[in-house]
Amino acid sequence: MSKFDLNKDGQISMPEFARALGVRMDEMKEIQTHILDDEAGRGAQMPDDVNVLATTMPTHSQKVIIDEFRKQVDAKVELNVIGSKMREFLEAKYRPTWQVVAIEGSYAMNFVHEPFNSFQCKYLDKILLAWRTPRN
Repeated sequence: MSKFDLNKDGQISMPEFARALGVRMDEMKEIQTHILDDEAGRGAQMPDDVNVLATTMPTHSQKVIIDEFRKQVDAKVELNVIGSKMREFLEAKYRPTWQVVAIEGSYAMNFVHEPFNSFQCKYLDKILLAWRTPRN
């Protein structure tokens, strides 16, 4: 609790929470809005042809990423180009610094990411792994 409750009032405010996680306040408010939408049943509808393997993101963000990934895969873009284009897209949409892997087949991984910024999905025979890491 001490990491979050800087003023030691026994409560964790949104600014304290965001600071402790290293997330900008405006970004935290947007994430909160999307999480509340998900909890209220107003989250984004996921396409049936995409399998979300793992994520820490609200459905709104997932859908935005899925739509771009599907666009790249449907255009029959090479894997290395998918990785580059998805990183450019994610960094423009959600700020740097994103790590992106586009693969076919099985994988195993262990990684560290910023809170609420990790996404893995499979569409057709392609898999997208993406996570944001701190800039420093």
